[in-house]
Amino acid sequence: MILITGATGFLGSHLLKKLVKTVPASDIVCLIPQGDTVRVAGAGIAEARLLAAYRRLGVRIHSYPAWGTVDEYRKSFETFGPIQTVIYLAANNNRSLGNERLFRDNVETLKRFVQALDTRLTDTHFIFASSVMAEATSILRDRFGERTALKLNPYGCAK
Repeated sequence: MILITGATGFLGSHLLKKLVKTVPASDIVCLIPQGDTVRVAGAGIAEARLLAAYRRLGVRIHSYPAWGTVDEYRKSFETFGPIQTVIYLAANNNRSLGNERLFRDNVETLKRFVQALDTRLTDTHFIFASSVMAEATSILRDRFGERTALKLNPYGCAK
């Protein structure tokens, strides 16, 4: 079984289109946070259509508490069989919410998610992908060894 978060986002939706061509759809579970009220106007309709299309293909859609506890996550995940791969793409990039909220949504939620699956992740591949949406100052070395200044916004700092 493959669990994927962020399936309605840019990267996740493209990945899922390819994934259903190579893996039986019944082996894929899209994890969708319930109670997540942070939405761009109209995005909920597009997400619902996308999820309905995946469901018609046989992909399982599973809701979990957006800001649940580890125990709530565990209870939510009890129905899954053996998990071969977790692809964690979910992220909140609404910068207007500020650092504290972005940290909670992007770091604390991921920690609880992994803790809830910890006993099930033996021999499981865990793939985490995210952008940092560059904007506050951070110095990184580019591929030529030169110092490059990137500006990280609160979303990027949370990553």
